[in-house]
Amino acid sequence: MAFSGLKKQINKANQYMSEKIGGAEGTKFTEEYMEMEKKTDLMNGLVEELITKTKEFLQPNPGMCEMYFSIICNKD
Repeated sequence: MAFSGLKKQINKANQYMSEKIGGAEGTKFTEEYMEMEKKTDLMNGLVEELITKTKEFLQPNPGMCEMYFSIICNKD
């Protein structure tokens, strides 16, 4: 879980405890909101993965480069 996901869970727990201690009624979310939240979390994960893969592509591991070149050169 990324740091932002952990932060989100801590904020949810904090809100839950505040509602229980203060006697406040919890926020009621619509089904549309819950679906949008799932899609947003999924998109966030995909963007983080894309950033990681882009960094690996732009700054590759030298050992992996040697492996790729050996595969390409021995292909013939």
